[in-house]
Amino acid sequence: MAVRLQPFGLVAGEVSDTSVCRGDLVKSMARDLIRTDSFRNESDAVRSLMWGGRYSTFDIALLAPDACQCAAQEVVAEEMSRP
Repeated sequence: MAVRLQPFGLVAGEVSDTSVCRGDLVKSMARDLIRTDSFRNESDAVRSLMWGGRYSTFDIALLAPDACQCAAQEVVAEEMSRP
């Protein structure tokens, strides 16, 4: 008796419900992560972004690593620009 595997359906549509560019959404998430100081650990970042309620669960799952990286780069750039 052979078992037939059913393929998972792909998520269709845009990354977010609005027509926000992916880069703008990542920058917005990065600003929130810097404000809450939760960009150093991905699980903390996901928790704080979920708690804020501004982003969909799908956006957070997809873009949280990019937002953490962007936030870390912003913090490093800010520190390096100080005299």
